Amino acid sequence: MTNLTGAVMYAGTPAVVANLWNVRGKIDLLIHYQNVTYEIELKSFTDHTGYGDALKQAAGYGKHLRLDHIYLVFFIESIDEKHR
Repeated sequence: MTNLTGAVMYAGTPAVVANLWNVRGKIDLLIHYQNVTYEIELKSFTDHTGYGDALKQAAGYGKHLRLDHIYLVFFIESIDEKHR
């Protein structure tokens, strides 16, 4: 894991690194467990354009880190009755 900063513990124990910077931007949560790396990108949902931008950004992080999967999690402030 090059170009990342944070406290990482290996030697068989889970490693959790939060709020990392890589060469492309900021990663919210990176977990390394049993030789597998997971990335979780956290966003606030604003609109469909923002969703598309976040999806492209997360895909770019995954590609840069050579990850097969990346988790993109959105927080939604409120949902109107029509969409419940």
